[in-house]
Amino acid sequence: MALISPYNDAMQLGMGFNSFTQELHDYAVRPVGSREFSSDHSTLPQYKQHLAPEVGLIIQDVAWTAKFVDRISEVTDGLNASALSQIKCDFAPGGAKTSASFVDTNNFLQSDINYFIQVRVTQAPAAPGLTEFNAIPNLTPLNFARLYGDSFVSGFVEGGEFNALISINLTDRSKAKEVKQQLAANIKVTPGDLATIDGETTITVSRRGGGDLLDGTFTGWTLESLKAVMANFPGKVMACPARISAIITKYTSLKAFSEMSIDRLDYTESGLYASTLLDAYMEYKRMWHTIPQDARKVEQGEYALLAKRKIPECAELLLEVKTPPNSLRPYKASIIGLEKARRDCRFEMLKIVDAVTEDPKVACDPTRLQPFLSPTVFRMLLPTVKDVEKERAAQLAAEAVKAQEQRCLDLTCKLEAAESSKQELEDKLHELNPYDGWCPPVALQGPVRFRAYVSGKCMDYDYYDGREGVYAYLLSCSLFDRSSQFEIDRVGSKGFTIRHMETGLYLTTTAINSWVYMDMGKLATTFTFERQVDSDIGTVL
Repeated sequence: MALISPYNDAMQLGMGFNSFTQELHDYAVRPVGSREFSSDHSTLPQYKQHLAPEVGLIIQDVAWTAKFVDRISEVTDGLNASALSQIKCDFAPGGAKTSASFVDTNNFLQSDINYFIQVRVTQAPAAPGLTEFNAIPNLTPLNFARLYGDSFVSGFVEGGEFNALISINLTDRSKAKEVKQQLAANIKVTPGDLATIDGETTITVSRRGGGDLLDGTFTGWTLESLKAVMANFPGKVMACPARISAIITKYTSLKAFSEMSIDRLDYTESGLYASTLLDAYMEYKRMWHTIPQDARKVEQGEYALLAKRKIPECAELLLEVKTPPNSLRPYKASIIGLEKARRDCRFEMLKIVDAVTEDPKVACDPTRLQPFLSPTVFRMLLPTVKDVEKERAAQLAAEAVKAQEQRCLDLTCKLEAAESSKQELEDKLHELNPYDGWCPPVALQGPVRFRAYVSGKCMDYDYYDGREGVYAYLLSCSLFDRSSQFEIDRVGSKGFTIRHMETGLYLTTTAINSWVYMDMGKLATTFTFERQVDSDIGTVL
């Protein structure tokens, strides 16, 4: 059975290989007849653009991938990278690299959205015949695995591969769904779309093959520049291919190996476990970075710790684990407790990786129900972290809101009291001076007379000129004649009507040219009252 593994420059044909950890080992296979071979150059010619005179049209297999990823294992799976190799390289100091090393795991874990894009172009594979098994005899299975692995490099796949990871740390996490929809339509996205996202956007890129992809106008990676490079990438690969993968073959495919009585390692059922292990490792790594930050905040008095209660289920879980990583007791709510948790978090994963590498059957051991401590369970053992500053700020804000509500209530009560006092004062003022600027200074719907200020005579509507029923205005000296009695009624808030009490007719006005004549009729005219003061004598009219 042949597998595919990411290529690195140290690979040579016939080298031993561990398909689980993707580590290289000693040579175990030679060419047929012990022929010498060279693998330090491409087995395909360097083609010109689109066509090669020797072979005609080049056939390419192009695969495009664009998806949101929540776990780092989704990226390693897309790259055919070993999850365990990624863990070891991430854990080990120095510059160890894997095909997924272009991903900043810290940035990946801290980002709210991660969007993985891949273009993979494959051309003709090169797999020369390697069938002569050449291993040291009489090796134990464990030593054989350490020396030769479980597979060997039998060939290479050439073409090109372009990978990009867009990581976004949002300022407002509630907009995550909106931003995902925007990125999902990446074919239609314009350059300004990423600029409108409120948050920090990071684009990391890795590629193999294709020669020089960037021109002189390139100023940095944007979604638009990614789209342009990916669109041109297959053509660039046709002109300048490179090795992108190694073809890995199991030793069991060799007749000579089958004739040797060696118990082989079988990692077939360990792949899924490795991805699970990588995701768990990354969760531990997230906690490993968070714990010292919390400890620093506790030391500065910004955070406080609360101890967790003992979890009864942990006792049952402890019995299921053959080699428990710790006592499964909650850590103490102190800086020392956090440091111990950080130490356990650091060494938990590497110990299990080494055990599974030597014995992959651990991954599918039905009696080992808990091969490693779940990060979720580990998190349950950590003390609860309280943000004292945040809680204090929230408490102060709540108290401020409560005080503001009380002030508003007090002001409302004062306003109501002021309105009541105002009304009382207005009522008293009206008693002293009924005229308020709009109302007449007399009682409404009661008999009143209109008297001329100069002559002292009253307006009278009772003049008879010999024709029955004819009335006219005049000024009468009589103060007790009913024909001089009128009453005032309110119309709306500021208008009034004047009605002659004896006839029931209303005072009306008629405009003729520039003159206005007063008359009596059934349709009332609305009047207003104004207060005037005679400046000469100081009399109020």
